[in-house]
Amino acid sequence: MVYGLAAAILLPVLIQGGFYPTAFLIPGAALAGAGALRRGRALERGERALWALALLYLLASLVRGYSASSLAQACLPACCGAFLYLYLSLSQGEKGRLLDWVALASGLFAGIAILAFCGVVPLTGAVSARRLQFTFQYANAAGSWFAAAALLAQDREEARARRMSLPCVTALLLTRSMGALALYGILQLVRLWRRRGLWGELVLTHASAVLLAGVFLLGEGWLCLPGLALLYGLGWYQDRLIPAALGWKLHWLGLIAGGAGAAVILASRWRGALTFVERLVQIIDGLGAVARYPLLGVGAGNWSRYSPLFQSAQYSSTLIHSSPVQIGVDAGVLAVALAAAVLVLGWRRRGRSQAESLACLLLAGHSLLDFTLQFLPIDLLLLALLFAGEGPERRDRRLAPQVALLGTAVLCAGMLFGQMQYKSLVYTCRAGDWEAASARYERGPFGASGEARELYLQACYGLGRLERILEETGPLDPLSTQELLYRAQALWRLGREDEACRLLLSQLEGQLYNVALFTETRNFFTDWGVGPEYRAEYNRLAALSNGSWTALGTLKGDQIEIEPMGEG
Repeated sequence: MVYGLAAAILLPVLIQGGFYPTAFLIPGAALAGAGALRRGRALERGERALWALALLYLLASLVRGYSASSLAQACLPACCGAFLYLYLSLSQGEKGRLLDWVALASGLFAGIAILAFCGVVPLTGAVSARRLQFTFQYANAAGSWFAAAALLAQDREEARARRMSLPCVTALLLTRSMGALALYGILQLVRLWRRRGLWGELVLTHASAVLLAGVFLLGEGWLCLPGLALLYGLGWYQDRLIPAALGWKLHWLGLIAGGAGAAVILASRWRGALTFVERLVQIIDGLGAVARYPLLGVGAGNWSRYSPLFQSAQYSSTLIHSSPVQIGVDAGVLAVALAAAVLVLGWRRRGRSQAESLACLLLAGHSLLDFTLQFLPIDLLLLALLFAGEGPERRDRRLAPQVALLGTAVLCAGMLFGQMQYKSLVYTCRAGDWEAASARYERGPFGASGEARELYLQACYGLGRLERILEETGPLDPLSTQELLYRAQALWRLGREDEACRLLLSQLEGQLYNVALFTETRNFFTDWGVGPEYRAEYNRLAALSNGSWTALGTLKGDQIEIEPMGEG
């Protein structure tokens, strides 16, 4: 069981961090199936809160018009519930071995990531803009994982696991994730204050910070290799090389050097501070969506459809860079309360080590300003750390958990089949076989909205089934930019030109920061040669958009001025 749960955490790390539905539906189905076959037991309060959250996510996706991707995304909390059910069946010793495996594997992943950053191991997507993002394909999520793994590894009983903190720290610095770096540094100081025997580890941490600062200055990734070898050597013999009597002096020396290195790293990324402004804008917009849809949100995976209605600045994002706000947008206020209940009830368990507590704080704290909880391995690691302490004995048998687990296994398997059908639809559309694409959509489990719908509209447009496009897009509100465009094109080709123009202009008036919709409308008006009155209305809306920039949007520094149309 220990190895199976470790595989459930670690294998999705290698599949783009378990972010996409296919990557977490497979382990989710396996975990739920294994749990359904075990002897039933009563659920703890934290488990009940997590299962209630999973049910709320599924309900929100069904109410908001589910799609293959939306309902699959809604399965993520249920996968976490299946993992927690099995994890709480382990003894304390088995939990410790599981976390040892996570620390060891994270060190190995970090080593591969460092080699990829240096160019020794060619891995597509491992490095982007000189930031390490292996294996999550997102640097901030990778930074959060490696930071938590470093904290966890430094306090393991097994010496091999403790040494894995060194490559994890190095990989963390290579991600240049400002949030993860700041939290890691703060929590290390807290750890130092609570436990005075960590001078050697802290010196190594600061030394690696200085090393990486030099690497960034010189711009040569391969320079990490000799420094990494030195750090490994020091880490192997750190207890012998650094006597306790020199600890205080070495600490202050390392602190000064590490501070200088961190300053260089942050200075090299001064523009990264502007990303905080965009996150603040997204959080404010997301809170507006929660205020309008407080009960069930907009459904998992639907934010890209609803976001233009709430945008207060120009940006393009399918997720909000704040996990609590994203949870509220996905499933409503009650979902946020249930997620908080899981954290609180897990935190109240006793017997967790200091390193495990600090790693919990890091993962939870970083999720406040990023969507890291959308990655299955980070969710499972956070749950494993939260519930690592001892809990009440549960000997009585219950059938309800087995039913929930069996239902989760069936749901994950069904959604996995839906994902494969969706991929087949994508390939069919790319091949231009509109008849086959239309037939696949009409008999497939795709629901009434989502990416599959846009592909279906593309197929209908290619077949000239214009009335069918109007039937499909009529009941939906809101429409995505592509759905609006297909509806407008269908109206125009059916001779309803005025209705097509008014449709696009009315949507622009409510989505002044939707640059994509402005661009598509401009191209549509240009291609079809619309009348001067519609061009004038477009120019009025463009001027209104340019004059409505907020202070935060201006501070972002990347707002695009919408150009007016000519006379034609």
